[in-house]
Amino acid sequence: MTLRCPVRGFGASSLVLLAAVICCPAVGGAQTVSSIQSLSFGAFVVAGAGSLTVHTNGGRSSTGSVYAVSQGGVASAARFNVTGTPYASYAISLPQDSDVVLSDGQGHTMALTQFSSDPSGAGVLAGDGSAQLHLGARLQVGQGQATGSYSGTFNLTVNYQ
Repeated sequence: MTLRCPVRGFGASSLVLLAAVICCPAVGGAQTVSSIQSLSFGAFVVAGAGSLTVHTNGGRSSTGSVYAVSQGGVASAARFNVTGTPYASYAISLPQDSDVVLSDGQGHTMALTQFSSDPSGAGVLAGDGSAQLHLGARLQVGQGQATGSYSGTFNLTVNYQ
């Protein structure tokens, strides 16, 4: 099952927060996925085109003329609890590059690309029937990117095998 996940952003300095909840089909018992922590790019300064990446471990890196700053927000990878049948395996399907576009409603946009997960591609629940899934992504920032509140949605799919 695929669920559309909300994406919200704020910013005079283009602080972008992603909040997501994912859902999965039940196979051979109740399977659940619940959000523990939202994906947050934290605060950053835009001097020109570039990108800002939040990695699955919560670290950040930037390219071009985009600079991560420590004031105004904490960066973090999204974290989810996956629970269900002990030792059940599951596949993770992430959005494709540029499928997710954030908009401020004023005609300005930023694309999310290079979604990544840990585990990558697939996982197996532990003996107690639980696992954690971490999600990161890259935010593409344009030359002269307008500050403001950006929002959008993305799809994330977890299929039990």
